[in-house]
Amino acid sequence: MQREAKESDESLNTLINQILRFETEFAATARKIGTQAITRRTYRSLLEAMDDEEIARAGRTAGANTPKDFIESKYGHINLENVLNFLRVFSVYGRSWDYTETTHEDKTTIVLNHIMGRKYSLFTASYMASLFETIRLEPRISTSESSVIIELSGTRA
Repeated sequence: MQREAKESDESLNTLINQILRFETEFAATARKIGTQAITRRTYRSLLEAMDDEEIARAGRTAGANTPKDFIESKYGHINLENVLNFLRVFSVYGRSWDYTETTHEDKTTIVLNHIMGRKYSLFTASYMASLFETIRLEPRISTSESSVIIELSGTRA
């Protein structure tokens, strides 16, 4: 562990705190709901083997179940605040995307940037639509090759 701290130019104490934070904020709950880690390369290969309709269907199914299980297990109940907390935690620890959130007046815009390509954007957009449906919100969702943009109107996040 001391070697890792030195290689990352951090103190041993900082490294231990990061490990403990990862465990308490993400890993324990992820294990509880049966999360399985796979490499980006494997994930991308799976998406490339599927047509767009299959990807959208898989995203809708995953978005209706997995985040709900994680949120209820970690926070106790599902609401907008906890959905956004889930997205932030997954950004940091799941490394699925980089998360940016801005609020202006009554509109919140969330941008999820990633390096996985168009099919991952399609999967993620479908996943997000299902996730927000669980809290009875229908955000405007748009995609690009490397991002998913979620716009929530009439709701202060």
